[in-house]
Amino acid sequence: MTKYRDLGLHEVIDRHKGDQVLHFNTWSLTEYDTRHSMTPFKESQKRERDVQYRRPVCGPVNPHVKDSNPKDSVGCTKPPVSNIPLSVISEVGMALAEGAYKYGSSNWRVIGVRASIYWDATFRHIKAWWEGEDTDPDSQLNHITKAISALIVLRDAIIQDNWTDDRPPRSKQTPAMVSEQYKLMLERLKSLQPDPVPGYTQKGQSNE
Repeated sequence: MTKYRDLGLHEVIDRHKGDQVLHFNTWSLTEYDTRHSMTPFKESQKRERDVQYRRPVCGPVNPHVKDSNPKDSVGCTKPPVSNIPLSVISEVGMALAEGAYKYGSSNWRVIGVRASIYWDATFRHIKAWWEGEDTDPDSQLNHITKAISALIVLRDAIIQDNWTDDRPPRSKQTPAMVSEQYKLMLERLKSLQPDPVPGYTQKGQSNE
């Protein structure tokens, strides 16, 4: 048994009051808890009751973790790559293969990248997809896949500290400020049009 310490995303057991789970500083119930058996952890800490580690959890409560399997307990504390769809991984692998044939695999880890180049590439692919072009004419891959691949390269270069940060000087107008400003403007526009006309889809049909 061990006294409470910073458990992070771990489930703990209060011997006297049942099981508790902490997810991003919010207490929630496990599959076998009831609200009557729950006690706020501060109260538990105040009583100085002993707690012990039990079933580390990855994000939402994982009902498949077995207490008797130590590998479950250890494995569930590691990045849950099983959450990444394999179909997307495969497509991204194809996109990176295209880049490997053109420039050499993992070239960005050696020669580095400029942020603006990958920002522009990502935006071009997103823009093309949004305007109705699903497939990149050169690679024959989906534009979304190409955008994801560009961001993966940029992110890895940032992690490796092998990138040139050529973003413009930071704006004094933060995204939050802009959002709030336009939120008020949109509310005004909506008030002027109490019965807005539904938009149209790619099929040319109204969203009624």
